[in-house]
Amino acid sequence: MPRENNRIYEKTLASSDNLEKNVNFFCEIGKVKNTEYSTNNWIRAVELFRAKNNYEKKLEEISETKVLESQLAQYLAAMKQQNGNEYSISSIKAAVSAIYRYLNQNSVISNCNLYDNKIYKQFWQVYSGKIKYLTDLGYGEKNGSNGLSNEEVQNILNHSLMDGSTPQSLLKKVFFYNAILLGLRGGEHFYLMAEDFKKREDGGFDILIYRSKTNQRVEIGNRGKADKLILPNNPDIIGKYDEPDALYTGCWYKRIHVGQNRLKSFMNEICKMCGIDCTNRKITNHTGRKTLVQGLQKLGFSRDSMKLATRHKNVESLDSYELPREQEQIGMINNLVDNIQCTKRKQEEFDASTFDINNNYKMKKNKGFVTAKETFTSNCEISNTNNLKDLYKPLQEINPNNTNLEITMNTNNLVNLINSEVLQQVNLKINIADT
Repeated sequence: MPRENNRIYEKTLASSDNLEKNVNFFCEIGKVKNTEYSTNNWIRAVELFRAKNNYEKKLEEISETKVLESQLAQYLAAMKQQNGNEYSISSIKAAVSAIYRYLNQNSVISNCNLYDNKIYKQFWQVYSGKIKYLTDLGYGEKNGSNGLSNEEVQNILNHSLMDGSTPQSLLKKVFFYNAILLGLRGGEHFYLMAEDFKKREDGGFDILIYRSKTNQRVEIGNRGKADKLILPNNPDIIGKYDEPDALYTGCWYKRIHVGQNRLKSFMNEICKMCGIDCTNRKITNHTGRKTLVQGLQKLGFSRDSMKLATRHKNVESLDSYELPREQEQIGMINNLVDNIQCTKRKQEEFDASTFDINNNYKMKKNKGFVTAKETFTSNCEISNTNNLKDLYKPLQEINPNNTNLEITMNTNNLVNLINSEVLQQVNLKINIADT
């Protein structure tokens, strides 16, 4: 609810004798709008299903527990999206929560608690089976908003329709800055007011967030403790916030506050307007918050530091915001495959080398052209190759200095071998065979 409406009501609240009106007013303020929206949507879907099957009465008017359980179990088993696709598991859980809230408040059945699996046993059996079925089909992953790359952010900020030269473009540019620099959640854009921007002595702004996902309280005249974000005095951005009437009209550059429903689609409109490819991507106002986290992650900031910007209570909450790790996994597997293939290639090279040495020696020997020096050299090469081959096991280093050799030759060849001067720095065992 816009704050101005609260203040108007505050003036008459103290003098009002209509206690029921006062109670209804505060009950209305205490409602979480997104929760109400979700509940109404799911109940509407349930009633459409019941109408197609010619069920009598409204859902909350069913007085028999067994009848209520049977109809809800049938809906749960049959529920699908309008395009015929299965819902995600998170959507199934949201539907059950919405039905529970609605029946708990409106059902004619006293203390109707859909979560009591002893009373609604069949319903929870269907629920369990549905979750397992969808998990096997791969519907268990959450489909959150997608972030924008640095290049896409630059394209948006440099686009001619985002230059801030008109009230409309200035509005969208400041909205975009609020999304990617302050990391505002979707609904926080609507409740953010001009007076929440407090000028700092260094020229920047302190931004006070009084109402958020984790802080639903809104007190009349005193909004309690706020989360504080800081917008530094950076010349590239601060000028847009210091434009005349930018933050001091309280109307986002207009005299009428931008509607909540229109604000919900702002990020999607901006991306499409600037030519960003949104195919198979979920672009929402939450996209800005995800872009902030992923941008800080690329710059190497720790999770604890990023938590300051996002106002998360614990670092585990950042899991769904961070960059996907598929490329990291692909890189690791590629490195492992390269290592395995490299070892295999080296093994094949040694096998080929051994074959060439043996083949060359045998050809010369058969033709009677083998000298003692060639015999010794061939044996050295074969022995060295075999020794290295034995050592060439995966993930082990090679020791090329292994030159322990054993050969057999006659006396004449031994004399020639000694005269050839090839016996330096060789550990050699010679067996003399007289011919």
